[in-house]
Amino acid sequence: MIDMRAGITLFLALLLVTAGLHVVSASGIDYHLANSNDYGAYLYFMSLLRDFQSLYDIVLAENDSAVNVSSELYTVTNSTYGTVIMYSSGSSGKIVSLAADFRELGECSFYISSGAAGFRVAMDDADYVNARNSLILMEVGISSCREALLSISSVALVGENNETLHLDVGELSSRLEGLESLLSDYRRRLESVEAPSNFSVFISKPDPMVLENITIFGYAPNMSVVLVMVNGTMYTPEVASGTFRLVYTFPQTGEYEIYAVGVNASGSFRSNVLTVNVSRIPTRIVAEESLGETVTISGYLLDYWGRGVSRVPIKLVVGGSVYTLVTTQEGFFNTTVNVSSEVNATLIFRGSPYYAPSNATLLLLPAKLKPTIRLFYDGGSVRAGDTVTITGKVSPDVAVPLVIYVDDSPYTTLNARGEFSFQVQLSEGEHRIYAYFPGSGELQASRSNVVQITATPISYTLRFLLLLLFLLAAGVAYKFLTKEKPAKTSPETVPEKAGVESEAGSAKPDVLRAYRVVYRFLRRFYSLPSSITPRELLERFRGEPFHDDLAELTGMHERSLYGRVRFGLSEAIGAVKRASRVIITAIVRDEL
Repeated sequence: MIDMRAGITLFLALLLVTAGLHVVSASGIDYHLANSNDYGAYLYFMSLLRDFQSLYDIVLAENDSAVNVSSELYTVTNSTYGTVIMYSSGSSGKIVSLAADFRELGECSFYISSGAAGFRVAMDDADYVNARNSLILMEVGISSCREALLSISSVALVGENNETLHLDVGELSSRLEGLESLLSDYRRRLESVEAPSNFSVFISKPDPMVLENITIFGYAPNMSVVLVMVNGTMYTPEVASGTFRLVYTFPQTGEYEIYAVGVNASGSFRSNVLTVNVSRIPTRIVAEESLGETVTISGYLLDYWGRGVSRVPIKLVVGGSVYTLVTTQEGFFNTTVNVSSEVNATLIFRGSPYYAPSNATLLLLPAKLKPTIRLFYDGGSVRAGDTVTITGKVSPDVAVPLVIYVDDSPYTTLNARGEFSFQVQLSEGEHRIYAYFPGSGELQASRSNVVQITATPISYTLRFLLLLLFLLAAGVAYKFLTKEKPAKTSPETVPEKAGVESEAGSAKPDVLRAYRVVYRFLRRFYSLPSSITPRELLERFRGEPFHDDLAELTGMHERSLYGRVRFGLSEAIGAVKRASRVIITAIVRDEL
């Protein structure tokens, strides 16, 4: 039934903790849009309820194997609680509460099964004192289990479709009713045998802890009044059918003397005397270390019942340094330290009047390096549907896998080292773009700055009107360039040579003018900064349909402006044609 449970407890516990969580960075930013629900926890805890149902069936069958089964279940619930509380910084409070309730259910179920088995053994040996003690253990277990089930049933979980889920404890509650009937039957069997004739007192737990509830009980045949004395303080117990019982909590550690005083028609009588040593509550430190820019040490100081020990000091010894921590109301502690090499860290709780000391040791490793990721984009707004190129840089110069997010949704992945670039195509509206590195064994997770880009809608009417306008402008420019100009020559100049020089001289300003028209148009049409250079402009439109024409036009512009190259009339006309194609293609692209 649960043979493999203990081996996979940690895995299942981690599953239920993370099943309903967002993955959040240290700055509180959600990077992975995981569904937030408790369905994994619901399935896990429902399986535990079914295991408890099977356990109670074994107890009702009066099978002694119930003790081993309940011990295994108690181990499972205890491990689950310890794991969940260790990672509770990311899990919801209701999951931690459920884990605590199931730990209580595991403990009280162990009381029930061990009490039932102990009663049968004691009755076979005619050991009626231990039989009575076993019944008290059963009774305490049933009462505690009812309280645990009531708490479990009150927790509301979130299902896969955001529906509300409650753990069904009906079957287990009905089995508890059967166990109460079994307890009543055991009581009748004990009362049917002859009880001891002497006036005696007993305690349900010979080695109790401070603040722990125990039961003082005994036999008082023919006594009309019974008083219980604890270190000289008088208490009145419940008396019925020649027996008495008192639920008591020791307020301090130390040695206690317990006896009973009985009164009947013959006089007063004193029982045997019990000497009880009350100890401090055992504690344990559950801690872990995590690597970031510094080493973080966090954990809980828990008592015997898994409850946090609040407002007590804990010493942390790292190498030659000593740090003093104080637990919170929930028993939590947390601190960060810097270590340059592998070193042991020891957590020490020196104890208190109520709690016993405890310690734990952790192995600390040097903190992980956090890479810096920067994204760059100064292009301003773009047209909806345009492909946008964004550059970036990772430092130090290490290879890291990056996830590119657009509006908090994964868009693409890439491997980056040093400088890198990527392209995104944006729909209409405002967009947030950032890069995220999820971390590795050597590096901690890191997130880039956010680049915000506005994609404006496409106006096809405006594009069509601009198309007509620029077609008209291109035609006028073409006629202007092809119009013959009269050559002014001196009488000594050969006419043919003068004509060639005039052509070359008149082409140079037209190439420059054609490029300047294109440059101003693209800068304004795409809302680019006025500081952008021709080469930056060309790189900005790499991959666009008009890139080849723009590249040729840019080259002619540079040769004419910087190289003083003089172009002929046919080349100047070609420049104007290329300029027209760039403008027309930019306006209409593939839509018309």
